[in-house]
Amino acid sequence: NGARPSSLCCGCGCSEAGDVSLPFGRQGGMAAAALTSHKPKKHLITGVEDVYLYTTQESSPVSLLYELECARLNRVRFTLNFEGSENFELETGGLVLEVVAEPFKRTRMGRLLVKDKTKPAKLCNKYTWTLDEPDSETMNQMIASDNAVIQELMIDAKSLGFGDDSLTVQEIEATCREFNLNFLDLDFPPTPQSLYRKTRNSELVTDGQPITFRR
Repeated sequence: NGARPSSLCCGCGCSEAGDVSLPFGRQGGMAAAALTSHKPKKHLITGVEDVYLYTTQESSPVSLLYELECARLNRVRFTLNFEGSENFELETGGLVLEVVAEPFKRTRMGRLLVKDKTKPAKLCNKYTWTLDEPDSETMNQMIASDNAVIQELMIDAKSLGFGDDSLTVQEIEATCREFNLNFLDLDFPPTPQSLYRKTRNSELVTDGQPITFRR
């Protein structure tokens, strides 16, 4: 049901119908249970961390929706091949899905349709992937977005008194629960100023590498 990666940056695998929870009959067509929509199911990708394939069983029309999540600082080129399947077709035609997922994004790949729900169906798939470095424009957009969010969080943290050393741990925990927020330490915020030393002119001494902060 799977194959080892052919190289350090490329993997392939396959799954049977049971892995995607589609109840197909061998003689009598599709079971009635397939007409109920389900929550997305998360699948690990062989040979790479922090990249996930999501499948969602849908009822109108009877189909599977595929999404790819890239939870790492890379661009993922992903190909999903359904050749060998029976009674399936993609909404765009053919049996191959290709997508490029940007860093920290969940990207819609496409929908696999059952052609005739009165007939048996067989699902086969295999995938390949490669990791690329994000381009500078994407990195700059991510950093700008991160910085804007962090600044808002720091304002919220200050207004809630997180920088007040008189607060107890219990008081901080109660505040986080009340406002559904995570604690942010204003003495060590998620900014470059917390990671690099400064010169006498208060300029940061960095290695020039872009930084994004993740909790």
